[in-house]
Amino acid sequence: MASRTRILNVPAGAGGLTILATWPTRRYTITESTVLANGTANVPGGLLSVTDQTPLNSGNPAGPAVPLLVNATIAVPPDDDTSFHAGQGNVIANGPSVQVGVGAVAALPLCKVVSSGAASAVIVTEIA
Repeated sequence: MASRTRILNVPAGAGGLTILATWPTRRYTITESTVLANGTANVPGGLLSVTDQTPLNSGNPAGPAVPLLVNATIAVPPDDDTSFHAGQGNVIANGPSVQVGVGAVAALPLCKVVSSGAASAVIVTEIA
């Protein structure tokens, strides 16, 4: 399976960061990073919460906010949900694209990450 990994900074405060898909995504994982996007050190504090926003892509309400604990990884869909793991599984979000006859199509959201402490960073891996 192909995947893309990136480190994104999460600002402090309730505004948080909405993470958008960069390509057709069947599954994603998120964990708190020990480095910021610019390469400087980050001390994971376990003060992040993640709200899955992929249900919004099909007209359903977003999932509940889930704490992202230190040294933990959140996977959407969860590890025990095998329906999305195969290469031909359901696409839960798409990245930005240009479609013939439609024009530019915006990227769809994966999740929103909020820090209740200091600014932090997360590692996001999108699995196609």
